[in-house]
Amino acid sequence: MICFSISQNKLTACLAHYMKHGVTPPEEWGGRKFNSKAFKPEDIQNTDRFIQNFAEDCALVLPGRIPGFKRSDIQILPSAYTKAAVWEHYRRLMQARGLRAMGKSSFFNTWAEYTPYIVVGKPMSDLCWALQPEQRADTTNSTPARGRANAAPAEATPPSPGG
Repeated sequence: MICFSISQNKLTACLAHYMKHGVTPPEEWGGRKFNSKAFKPEDIQNTDRFIQNFAEDCALVLPGRIPGFKRSDIQILPSAYTKAAVWEHYRRLMQARGLRAMGKSSFFNTWAEYTPYIVVGKPMSDLCWALQPEQRADTTNSTPARGRANAAPAEATPPSPGG
């Protein structure tokens, strides 16, 4: 026993297995094979399909490379749709259909792993280049907005391509 460097309990277990089953390797009973909480492939496919369908309905697909993103096949969700809001919509839909819904962190991990080309856009100004100077003037000036409503619009010039 000392020369094999095993304990008495291990030796007894090996002897009992040999007497019962003969010379066969013992079956592994690790938890990794029988984890009942692990997501099934159908659960992951449902989540992936939901994200893709949601992006198909709501995302913007712009041609060419978009500044701030390394990929060229990017689909941008409007900044009003946060990942948490998309998850909440997903959770409600899965509950209504009676399917298993992922938790928030698992949903985010699945999103990042299977659909990294679908991203939430960064908040940006929705105003065109002609109205942006007025917006800046409104925020810096203390004049109320209703007083400026009847004023003549400021003449705007498009920005030059060089900067």
